[in-house]
Amino acid sequence: DVLCVDHTDHKMKSFIIQRIESRHCLFQVKVCSQQAMRVETAACRIGHQMKTFIMQEPRDFLCHLEILASDQVREHSLN
Repeated sequence: DVLCVDHTDHKMKSFIIQRIESRHCLFQVKVCSQQAMRVETAACRIGHQMKTFIMQEPRDFLCHLEILASDQVREHSLN
């Protein structure tokens, strides 16, 4: 439940959550809700393919995902 964000598409959220901890790269994912304009930031392990998928298919999501390079994120434990 790292990306439990209001107004987030259920399929997209589940798709990401299922792949957290199973990828080798560390990215910082900023989820901006369109309705609430709420920003949640979480450190997530997401591989290159997942990063590309998110960046290429924003129209499928109800929110905007901003992914930073792994070297810009300090690794820490997930809650």
